[in-house]
Amino acid sequence: MKSTIIVFCFFLLVALVTSISIPSINTKKWRLIEDVETKQRMWMTTEQISNLVGTPGKMLSFIDVTDNSDLEKNSVLSPVNFPSRPTQQAKVQPFLPKVDSETPATLNRVIGHLQSYPTRHCTTQTGVDAAKWLGAEFQKIIDGLPADRKSKMKVVLQSHSGWPQPSVVVIWQGSSAASDIVVLGSHIDSTARGGRAPGADDNASGSATVFETFRLLAQSNYVPSRTLHFHSYAAEEIGLRGSREIVSMFKSTNTKVRGMLNIDMTGWNPNNRNKIG
Repeated sequence: MKSTIIVFCFFLLVALVTSISIPSINTKKWRLIEDVETKQRMWMTTEQISNLVGTPGKMLSFIDVTDNSDLEKNSVLSPVNFPSRPTQQAKVQPFLPKVDSETPATLNRVIGHLQSYPTRHCTTQTGVDAAKWLGAEFQKIIDGLPADRKSKMKVVLQSHSGWPQPSVVVIWQGSSAASDIVVLGSHIDSTARGGRAPGADDNASGSATVFETFRLLAQSNYVPSRTLHFHSYAAEEIGLRGSREIVSMFKSTNTKVRGMLNIDMTGWNPNNRNKIG
């Protein structure tokens, strides 16, 4: 009798183990989101993440840390002594006439084209098309340069595994400290996945600013000592995913990033004031 009970219990245990599976997280549907303010993390669906953007009272500053939850671990921030006043006027001043005469038209053209897409959401074909167009515009600038100058530059459409839109990465090799990287970045995606989101301000304006900065520098006699990167990231609106993947690549190769300036919503002027700073 006891042996019969033991055999029965054994088969019951086997049946339970084989029929009950431990649930796993489907990271295509569920994402680990960190609130930038509180540092709290929670699992959310992609639909819930979409609702975070532009909803009053909702968490507006968040990061998707699902694929790189320990990205900041062991990161080294070198101390920097920032100047108390501008120190590079001699290098900047020669560009100002072109900024006055050419930059408004360039910004209007680039922003005008980028906002013509119904949406630049990272999951949409129009988001892909917008990134490819911007990459091609960078390439046109490079193609028009002398051979020795354009040989130092290249455009990379950096693909991502979680969505179709690539990030646009333009690399300009430095002359004497090429292993040091300085990044000027923005994001090219916009918010709406199923609706209309032309995103003229957020963030066609930032992408246009990065593009125009590259154009002005590339078409001058300026030669950077450090390697310059001009980035326009995909998937910023769903948790900085494009930029975090690129930072992960930098970290895995021990790339030295000496500085980064992020350009976001430079077209935002709520009080109609012409003010910088």
